[in-house]
Amino acid sequence: MQTILEELHAKGFALVPYDYALRDLVIRAVRSWETFCTLPVEEKNRYMALGGNDGYQRTVDAESFILSKYTQVTQFDPAETPSFINDCFLILEDIQSIARGIFAEKATVSLQLIHDGTIQVPGEAYLLPLFPTDEIAVAPGKLRVTTSAEPYGLKDTRQFALTGIVLVK
Repeated sequence: MQTILEELHAKGFALVPYDYALRDLVIRAVRSWETFCTLPVEEKNRYMALGGNDGYQRTVDAESFILSKYTQVTQFDPAETPSFINDCFLILEDIQSIARGIFAEKATVSLQLIHDGTIQVPGEAYLLPLFPTDEIAVAPGKLRVTTSAEPYGLKDTRQFALTGIVLVK
C-alpha cells in the first residue's frame, strides 16, 4: 500500500487492483443506474433526500445519486427499489475495505453515480472511479473527474459512471 500512496503524491493518481466479483457488481450497478436514468423525472425524484446529501440529484446538465452508509431507503418497498442501490451498498463495503487498506482507519467512503456530469470533492478527499476494468483509479479530490477516464490513461468514455469518494480525516 505504500507504493499506492507514493504514486498518489507523485502522479496525482494510482491504480488499485480489485477482484472480478467486485468488477461484475460495478458493471451491474452501472447498467441499473443507466436504466434508472431513463425513468420519468417524477419517478426519479422519489429518491431525493435519503439522508444528508444522499439520494438522487439533478442539475441542468447532469444527474447523480450519492450513497453512503447513512443512506436511508427503508421507506421504499424492496421489490420497487432500483437494483443499483442494493448493489452499491455491497460495493460500498468492499471499497471501504480497500480504502482503509490504503489510508488506514481514517478513511470513510461514499459512492456517487453520475450521468453526463462531473464530480469535484473538497481537499482531503480522494476519488476512486470504478470502471468495468480490473482496477480502481484513485485520484485526489481536488481534480475534476468527468465520466471520461482519459485523465487516468484509461479508455473508458461511457456516459454513466460509478465513483467512490474517500474522505481522509
